[in-house]
Amino acid sequence: MKTALIAMDMGDCVYSIQILRHLKYEKVILSDSGPNKFNLENAEFIKDVFESQDFIKQVSIHSKEDPLPDFDIDYGKHPQNFEVAVGTNLVDYHASKFEIPITASFLNEPWLDCKVKQSQENFLLKRKKLCISRSLRYRGTPKSPIFIKNILQCFNDEDITFVGIDEEYEDFKNLIGKDLNYYTAKSGQDLVEKINEHDVFVGNESLPCAIAKGLGLNCYVEIGVYAANYIFPYNEKIIYFK
Repeated sequence: MKTALIAMDMGDCVYSIQILRHLKYEKVILSDSGPNKFNLENAEFIKDVFESQDFIKQVSIHSKEDPLPDFDIDYGKHPQNFEVAVGTNLVDYHASKFEIPITASFLNEPWLDCKVKQSQENFLLKRKKLCISRSLRYRGTPKSPIFIKNILQCFNDEDITFVGIDEEYEDFKNLIGKDLNYYTAKSGQDLVEKINEHDVFVGNESLPCAIAKGLGLNCYVEIGVYAANYIFPYNEKIIYFK
């Protein structure tokens, strides 16, 4: 089986699935051997996202303390002569590893498998559900909170859910001045399934944002001075704001 060694942040792991699917990589090794903060706990959390993809046959976790197993591509290294900068994005990064043109049509398509759909009750009521996640990095300008609050006013409070960690949720509550539904995922695929229950996503670059894009949700993405994948993907479902 074609084997990929994955050693990068969890959001990047989600973006990599798009390319792995296209190139039919069937085996994935998640490793903490890369130059970033991705650790074995992160690998355990994200592992079932890879296991839930229909094209992946085997997923394992490797510790940097152990000898490296055999693999075909090291997905933790930047390709030669590639610079992550404003105007580039993570799909450029992943595609460039394999000399895939960034104009390839599949790059605009949802790429995550998820069997959980919206509830029939919500569908019949024709009420849209909003998912929010706002990490503590990649923030926009002082105008960003105004834009976020305006989006929230378009939804019933009971149809809004914040996904993330306690620190992020407390920060967001302080921003908007009220409580919302709050969900902390047990695993990566649990997070995929929760986000897939919604119609719209609002947030900044993060693991939940990568998942929302991978599922093909309509997204409003907050960008700051540095956001490497701020023009990804290339379709009308993604709206960026500062």
